[in-house]
Amino acid sequence: MSAQQTNSDDSVCWYFAIGSMMNKTSLKLRGIHPIESKPAELIDYELFFFYPNGMAEAVPKKGSTFHGVVHKISEDEMLKLDKLESTQMGIVRKPAKAILYSNEEKEELPAESLDVTVYCRGDSMSREIAKPPARYVEIMIEGAISHGVDDAFIAFLRSLEVQPRTCPEDYLRIQVPKGVQHYSLSELEQIKNSLEKENHLIIAINGKVIRYTGSMPNSFVTYYRQSKSLHIESIWAAVKYDPMFGCPAEIENFSRRHSADIEDQLLRRKDVEGWECIGTINQRYID
Repeated sequence: MSAQQTNSDDSVCWYFAIGSMMNKTSLKLRGIHPIESKPAELIDYELFFFYPNGMAEAVPKKGSTFHGVVHKISEDEMLKLDKLESTQMGIVRKPAKAILYSNEEKEELPAESLDVTVYCRGDSMSREIAKPPARYVEIMIEGAISHGVDDAFIAFLRSLEVQPRTCPEDYLRIQVPKGVQHYSLSELEQIKNSLEKENHLIIAINGKVIRYTGSMPNSFVTYYRQSKSLHIESIWAAVKYDPMFGCPAEIENFSRRHSADIEDQLLRRKDVEGWECIGTINQRYID
């Protein structure tokens, strides 16, 4: 038996989070601040990791269930999430029902059934599966643990076959040509502002000053130009939170491996190929 709970206030939504949005840090970095969060089980859906990048989605399937976290958020924040999720092709929101965990101290009370909204892909989209990235699954596990999600489901997440992290010895690195200029922070800021007036992107990463030479305009390039940051690490860590490294606010709190890992990820992006090293800059690391 379950007691039905509905949303009487149209200004809030119960959002069932299934991927990185189970994680408190991921929510905070995206400006989402739930009024309330609870572990729950989604009814008549199964968890699916879709091709090509292994992101999570809920797929309707009668009789199936899986666990996650329901967040009570404002309608404005729900619309903000819609914009974020719309960057993934074919993502839509669907109504669903979730069962809140029963109160173990009051076993006589029935579990509550809650009307929720959950992100799925359109019915016409391919159901080809892909291994989720290790970083993504670690974000899910961290979020599930912090919200008290079912231990068996956490064990399931730990058992998933994942896309492994790149080993440090396999990191791609930007080559520094001989004789390039060494910049101070003030000099870098000056050249960055000067060249960006000519529609260039100049940024520092892992002690190197690089210029983007690829096609323009580009949404990735536009985002980083608008950030006004000199170091890509600070922006990247906030956009792509990684439980292994955390989310340092200051560049000097990055480890050598964290900066090298971000450099490797940047070079592996196919949508922003074309980087030229034009100099170096002093960079302090936490280690």
